[in-house]
Amino acid sequence: MTSWKNDAYATASPWLCAAPCAQALEWYKDIFGATERVRLAMPDGKIVHAELVIGDSVILFCDELPDAGMRSPAAVGGSPVSLSIQVPDTDALFDKAVQAGATPVHPPMDMFYGARVASLTDPYGHNWQLITRTEEVRPEEMEARMRQAFDG
Repeated sequence: MTSWKNDAYATASPWLCAAPCAQALEWYKDIFGATERVRLAMPDGKIVHAELVIGDSVILFCDELPDAGMRSPAAVGGSPVSLSIQVPDTDALFDKAVQAGATPVHPPMDMFYGARVASLTDPYGHNWQLITRTEEVRPEEMEARMRQAFDG
């Protein structure tokens, strides 16, 4: 009997529209060390489905397909979504991404919840939060640190 779930994917996987998709895939491979698992293109070269693996996560991609409701951030005035990616070195990856055309949103900084974090927008309009865990913080301590950070 076939399972309702394909075990090659997590229960929920983001599907990003990037224009041009083929160029974006190469950027993600270079910056995030992604590996390409699948690429399905129409005869005109438009990618209708691609899969990149970053660490233990699969992210799906396609070119703009307006008839299917798939539009890139540029087509809709930016993306309201941010993807978090855990990385070994936030500072190094932030610098590499910015040098490769990403727009910095906020530079690397130590956060009250025990992580070094930076935010950027990639050249295709997708927002990324780069996170390197620096310490384990209990929920009670995290709340106290949050109050201190925001209340001064």
